[in-house]
Amino acid sequence: MLRRLVVPISFVALGTLGPVAPTLASSVVWTEDFSGCAAPTTAPYNDPAAPVDTPTAREAASPIIVDLYTSETLDCPGWTDTGQAWLAVYKSGGAFPGGATRAAWVNEEGASISRTLTGLTIGRQYKISAEAWTDNYDGDTALGLETSTDTLSMTMVAGTGVQELSISFCAASGSETIRLFENGASYASPVVTNIVLEDMGQACMEAVADTLTFQVGTTGSLSETTLDS
Repeated sequence: MLRRLVVPISFVALGTLGPVAPTLASSVVWTEDFSGCAAPTTAPYNDPAAPVDTPTAREAASPIIVDLYTSETLDCPGWTDTGQAWLAVYKSGGAFPGGATRAAWVNEEGASISRTLTGLTIGRQYKISAEAWTDNYDGDTALGLETSTDTLSMTMVAGTGVQELSISFCAASGSETIRLFENGASYASPVVTNIVLEDMGQACMEAVADTLTFQVGTTGSLSETTLDS
């Protein structure tokens, strides 16, 4: 004789199960402070509002004074510039962040700088960051940062000093193209330096193989059927 036994089984979904790679300490794998750019061959721009010096971050406690080379396009190994992207060199006043002495001045709408980063490990989590401040025009602006999968924008209030923008991405290939661009609506522009690529020391969740996924937070019951004689 066959008997059908139904046993209720309660469950709570806990999320994603499967192999989890150990988390290691993050590490810096690439930086850019524009120190490797070609030396200017022309005289720096003179700001009509402040002859000889070009003050940036005007509303900061100590504005950052730079020499700005508007007669030359940005000539830095590995970088491609679009629109008006110029080299800014520290002169006096408030310091550049992180000990840098050069920066890219990404001037107004349509200006951008981009490059392709290589040597990435597929399936690893990375973070790209940049430090920026406002230029010599006392107006609001924004810095955009773009990868192949995401775009972020950091609003920069008129005249403010150094701020940091960062974005994380999962390496789907051994290379990744990044682009930084002016994303505001005024004549103000961001001045950018200390671009850093970090390996976050862990695999991307999307790259973890052979996982079993449940809907987080779901509860309910299952029925199990067995046969007995």
